[in-house]
Amino acid sequence: MQRRVVNINNWRTIGLVLGILTFFVSFAAAEEQTEYSLAELLQQAMKSNHSVLAQIEEMKAKEAAAIGAKGLAGAYIELSGGYLKQEEPTGLIPAHSRSIPAVFDDTMTSYSLTARQVIYDAGKTKSLIRYQGREMSLQEANVYKEKLRVAGDVTKAFYRILQLNDTIKAQKEIISTLDNVYADSKLRLDVGRIAEVDVMQVEAQIAVEKEKLAHYHGQLDAEVSLLEGLIGIDLPSSFHLVGQLTDYALAISESSLASNPDLYKAIIRKQQAGDLLQAAKADKSARITLNGEYSQKLLGQGESENMWTIGITAKLPVFDGGIIDANIRQSRQQAARTNEQYEQVLADIKTADTIYRSTITIALARKEAALKAWKRAKEVYRIQTLSYQAERASATEMLIAQSTAANAHNAYYQALYDRIEAEVNLAVLYGQMPYKMSSEITKLNIQGGDGDAFYK
Repeated sequence: MQRRVVNINNWRTIGLVLGILTFFVSFAAAEEQTEYSLAELLQQAMKSNHSVLAQIEEMKAKEAAAIGAKGLAGAYIELSGGYLKQEEPTGLIPAHSRSIPAVFDDTMTSYSLTARQVIYDAGKTKSLIRYQGREMSLQEANVYKEKLRVAGDVTKAFYRILQLNDTIKAQKEIISTLDNVYADSKLRLDVGRIAEVDVMQVEAQIAVEKEKLAHYHGQLDAEVSLLEGLIGIDLPSSFHLVGQLTDYALAISESSLASNPDLYKAIIRKQQAGDLLQAAKADKSARITLNGEYSQKLLGQGESENMWTIGITAKLPVFDGGIIDANIRQSRQQAARTNEQYEQVLADIKTADTIYRSTITIALARKEAALKAWKRAKEVYRIQTLSYQAERASATEMLIAQSTAANAHNAYYQALYDRIEAEVNLAVLYGQMPYKMSSEITKLNIQGGDGDAFYK
């Protein structure tokens, strides 16, 4: 029996080749994706949209600033040191009494540890910490607002592309039908059964419809470019969106407007104005600070001195020329301004709510009317086309029927899109994602908004 020897290097080579092949197969599979659902596009936008990412980075900066602001309430401790070398010896350690003379030397090393802790400042420090904590909450609202905007724009672009695809498909069918009518008209013209003007009418209508088709293609290219900018990647030239204009449905939660980012921010700004007003009023009160210091001096000849001090400092403003009172008045005016801004934001939201709901109602009515008109217009167009081919209707009558059917078709799909656009806008108005998404990054943490819990 012969023993079979396995070369380890060969197995390593095979493993390496298989790994490379697996990589290229998976890479090719990723590159081959041509179908995209709305959920996939929204997830991609949340990961790659540069405006969203910029707001998230700003959120991190605000969070760091808020954490740093908490240090205002803590003790301030400073360690310092120094080295001194001079030409002539001097009394580097002063005399403490007649029996303890000064110590002279030309070299000294000194160290000191200083500590300071505010004991009482009428709540000014806490107010400033809360203010900075609310800055973090404001930025959190900005992040969520940007995500809502991007999600809304992606959703509207998605369904706008579906609308344009349906319109382009119908437009191509119209042109194909007119091409057949044109070919038939030329044959009948050759045998003298119709006048040349009838053929010219059909030919002119074909040119008009081709111009419309080019216009729709231009709109589609612009919408695709907008979608690519929103999701942060380039779509393949032959991509396909999975969905229909009639499949959009979203149950909008209308229990509260508290999730609206603009209203949420207006509430926080009112609270911040209160923080600043409290901080300004605190300047009229006493400020008590606990101070302590420990120092050590080491001379070149080996002598040393250790000292420590501890004490309390109290400061009470007596006269400042009206600066503190002016700051308080200014803070009150800012608080009044934020109240008015809040009321205006609330009024704008209510106005937008009315407009969007009205648009939805009108779009639904338009859709039903346009669908009925489209069905009838298609049938009239079919009959008029047959009548024209049977020489019982003129080219003008047939083309009028064709134009009516095309307009009814476009009106139907425009009504579908207008309803979707208004529902998306209404969802965003209520601080709700316009499409169900499972990711936690699409939620706004309302509970941290007041900033009071930030100071502990």
